[in-house]
Amino acid sequence: MLVALEERLCVELSGVATVERGDFLQGGGSYWEIRPANPRSLVVHWLEWGGEIILQAGGYDLGGRWELERTPGNVEFIEAVVRAVAAGRAVETKAVARSRVEVVLADGTVAQDTGYEGCASVLLPLPGWTRWGRTTRYEAYA
Repeated sequence: MLVALEERLCVELSGVATVERGDFLQGGGSYWEIRPANPRSLVVHWLEWGGEIILQAGGYDLGGRWELERTPGNVEFIEAVVRAVAAGRAVETKAVARSRVEVVLADGTVAQDTGYEGCASVLLPLPGWTRWGRTTRYEAYA
């Protein structure tokens, strides 16, 4: 499933992004990275380890992280996220020790994830941070 996705993305994103794949040295898993030519676009990567897939689509490696089971539906979700990010429909808001990524999929639904880092996110409450935090609207790949 993931290799077929890789092959489709290599063709479709040719000239605007590179699609790289590698295998873990210990075996049992692989990782993929979609790196756009436009430096103001968002990198997307995912790894497969056994029956799990971890998708990351956040510039700060906090928000935009989805832990998924290896199912056809979740591979479709990965593809939908990659296509949305490539089309420039990703926004990330960051504040101290936290970040939220929102990706608007082709059908209009929003895939959203908020990530936190360390105990600062617990010890330092920041009411309303998603309204006043630093927001990055990532550009399309092309």
